[in-house]
Amino acid sequence: METIQIAIGGVPNGNKTYGDSKATGYAEQLYNNEAQKTPYNFFKIEAREEENKECFYYSYVVPQIIDQSTGRPGGYFAIVLRSYNHYCEDLSRLYQLLKQTYDKKVEGVLLGKDKKFIVSNFDRANSESIIQFLRKNIEGCFSQSFTRLDRKLNKKEYCVKRHISEQGCDLFLNTLFESGEAILAPEIPRSENKLQPLQAEVQKLKEIIMAKNKNIQSLENKKGELEQQNAGLNKQNAELQSENGKLQREVEERRKADNALRQIREILDNTLDANSNAYAANKRHVNEERENPVDASLKKNKKKILIWSIVILAVFMLGFGIGIVSTHKKTDEQTEQGDKQTEQAIRSIPLEKDTLKVHEREIHSGDTMLFVADEPLVIDWGVDGFEEIPSCYCVVKSDIDTATISFTDCSGMKYRHQFLVK
Repeated sequence: METIQIAIGGVPNGNKTYGDSKATGYAEQLYNNEAQKTPYNFFKIEAREEENKECFYYSYVVPQIIDQSTGRPGGYFAIVLRSYNHYCEDLSRLYQLLKQTYDKKVEGVLLGKDKKFIVSNFDRANSESIIQFLRKNIEGCFSQSFTRLDRKLNKKEYCVKRHISEQGCDLFLNTLFESGEAILAPEIPRSENKLQPLQAEVQKLKEIIMAKNKNIQSLENKKGELEQQNAGLNKQNAELQSENGKLQREVEERRKADNALRQIREILDNTLDANSNAYAANKRHVNEERENPVDASLKKNKKKILIWSIVILAVFMLGFGIGIVSTHKKTDEQTEQGDKQTEQAIRSIPLEKDTLKVHEREIHSGDTMLFVADEPLVIDWGVDGFEEIPSCYCVVKSDIDTATISFTDCSGMKYRHQFLVK
């Protein structure tokens, strides 16, 4: 392993450093906002790429040092170690070494306990013993603690802050390699202490989620019940519409029958009036003239003629009524048969939901087509390019080369199908 470089830095009277050149360059950069505002001493680890290799810097930083010349707080003091392409696995021991070095070799020599610099500069006389103390302990006690890094780090450039006793394991090292920077200190709360309030919050959120899920389930159940009720109402509505159609047909049939009976009654009334008038005229003629044989025969058979006329008219009325009833019955049977044929013909044409699909079949102007939906309850039909004729639709030639048939079911879903018109 390459020799570990060591340096110290601080602001006894401006930013000063002492030690190995590459480590002193890093020490100067510790005079920053973090060192000025952190209220406690901390151990900082940072991975940097230098000369196409990863370098690890380990620094024990004492923040908020009071400047000797100006008396202003915000200065710093730091002990820095630099390892080239090697990382320390035992961070707890390394932290203890740097802390002991500060307590034994720095405090009282370079800094007072009041965090004021005793010296105005770092030179060989007051600083070399610190460097040699660290070098001796690292070579003697940490020769096996630094491991060669055999991979390139893909750092995401963020800082991990942990309690000093929560580092040193492989999991932490992986986190350090991922982030590229970490700060350790006894004053930083342990993760478990941070997790306790978070766990309480998580539990509250879980309870809220459970309550919301329960509410959602209740609403879904109500929705299902309402959908069932709606389907029942739609079915009842369809049945009522069917009954209404039947009643309308019966009313129309009765109206036609009443018209026929009225016409028959008028014929009978006219016939009876004519016979009565003829009978009165004939009676007057008999009183005025002597009756001849022909007139006597006519008078004798007049009553029979009247009876036969009434019988003929009654037979005509009965036959006409039976014909009307037979005609209506036949018409109903044909209508019902036509409806069944229409329904069977349309159900053979599948209509996909909520699409406007062009059917492969081409149609021509004048073609007649039957349509019925697979859905049991249809609220409304719509056509574009068709003309409605009894029991079917006729294709109408227009400027548009397509014709569309659509219907809306009881749930409000619209089904559409499109044909090419040639």
